[in-house]
Amino acid sequence: MRPSLARARATLRKLAASEAETDQVLAELPRIAEAMVRLESGLPADARAEDFPRLLDAARHRSLDLGPAGGAAPVADPVEEAERAVERAEQVQARLNPFIKVFKDQAVARARHLRANPGAVERSLAGIPFAYKDAFMAPGRWPTVGVGAGYRWSAGQASASLKRLDRAGAVAIGATNLDPHCYSVLGLNPYFGRTLNPHDPRYVVGGSSSGSAVTVAAGVVPFALGTDTGGSARIPAALCGIYGFKPTHGRIVDPGMAPLGPSQDAVGILAATPGMLGSAFRILRHGRRPPLSQAVRRADLAGLRIGVDREGLCAGMDEDVATAFGEALSRLGDAGIDLLDVAFPSVADLNLCASVMTGREAALLHATDLAARPEYYPANIRQRLLVAACIGPEDYATALRRRAAYLREVLDGALSEVDFIVCPT
Repeated sequence: MRPSLARARATLRKLAASEAETDQVLAELPRIAEAMVRLESGLPADARAEDFPRLLDAARHRSLDLGPAGGAAPVADPVEEAERAVERAEQVQARLNPFIKVFKDQAVARARHLRANPGAVERSLAGIPFAYKDAFMAPGRWPTVGVGAGYRWSAGQASASLKRLDRAGAVAIGATNLDPHCYSVLGLNPYFGRTLNPHDPRYVVGGSSSGSAVTVAAGVVPFALGTDTGGSARIPAALCGIYGFKPTHGRIVDPGMAPLGPSQDAVGILAATPGMLGSAFRILRHGRRPPLSQAVRRADLAGLRIGVDREGLCAGMDEDVATAFGEALSRLGDAGIDLLDVAFPSVADLNLCASVMTGREAALLHATDLAARPEYYPANIRQRLLVAACIGPEDYATALRRRAAYLREVLDGALSEVDFIVCPT
């Protein structure tokens, strides 16, 4: 990291960092500097940050169309469904703490309106209950973003995703718990309490969309909204045994969602089945598919080529995870899919790029409140943001250039040989 210690100290003074916090941050900087030197040393001379969106737009996209199986089943009586979901939500809340607020009266009132006015909505999700991470701006309600009462984040406009689900007839049951400011993956929250894993409370639930994962896994709702910058929907989904999806950046546009790292932020979907996930995505997606996309139907699985990077992406798995992953690969092979070994460039370097990008963007977003309202930043998240604030624009530019070079390597290498890549979460 090129910023001098003097420059880092000046940055930390502006953020009202304590002496102990400053010492902790300065102790971290040499390790990050060494990693940045490694990142820059492998950077092609012609790599440009602006190549990334161009390469992404020009790439051939393939999407697996799961069809209606396991999707949105018709709801016979929206009121009965809403009352059942609210009752289940209150029971699960008492045991697992996945909600920040259950919308008991609002949900039932909404369901009664749907029953009395069946033609008032598009009907595609009519009467289906859902929950959403408390990071979306709803009409008349500010999201807590997982921090204490009194903190107000406002986008100035309601969430586009919530509006689309409302038009489709879905019924919001509640706003779910999360890691503060969406900036952790453990499901721990000192303000609203820890969310517990429905399979075994001794294990972490994952985050930052922890409550959304639990509401689905515990059978409260068939799908929920989360956010996903670096795994915040996919990680808790995996740890709760459900399905999590981060769409391609820009496929769901929602300025009413609290940002963390805008260059990587996405609305995440968590669902009990792939079909339900697909039903929600079809409502939420913005515009048409990318111009070079190609849908793959369920009947076309035979002959698909799926790549596995056993040395890179799959390295370091625990024995139980490796066994489960191997069984999943066997099922893919039994379905007639060709499994091919592929090699990715350094995953560690890509993770470093993501950390630098998200960290700097998050530090800029939170700079004012980090200094003026420290009570809304738990120690672990405050520490991450203070370190990230010392990342200079030149290191951020290096990360952007390396990301573009990485994408070119992947498109020309691993993804030129296969239709999809599969790896453990």
